[in-house]
Amino acid sequence: MEMEPWDEEMDGLLRRSMAAEMPELSPNFERNLMISLDRTSKQREKYRRTLIVGYLLASATTCIVIMHGEGLSWSAIGALCVAPLALVAAVPALLRLSQTETHRALR
Repeated sequence: MEMEPWDEEMDGLLRRSMAAEMPELSPNFERNLMISLDRTSKQREKYRRTLIVGYLLASATTCIVIMHGEGLSWSAIGALCVAPLALVAAVPALLRLSQTETHRALR
């Protein structure tokens, strides 16, 4: 089977790569990586809540303005805004409760 010119070039490149020494990481690579990740995760955590609250307020305000512009009453708008928040607050409690009940049933 005859090889195309680019196939021969690729074959040569692969052969040279396989013949070369295997690169190694520096001895303290993992320690340096963990320090870097820890530093960036602390910085990220610092702004995470602020961004989430900002997004929540912006999206809630937008939804309220749009719903009011469509003619919904303030009570309907309030119910539509509070219901998802109640669900978000209730889900972790329900999950904990179901895990407790499951754990009791397994005993």
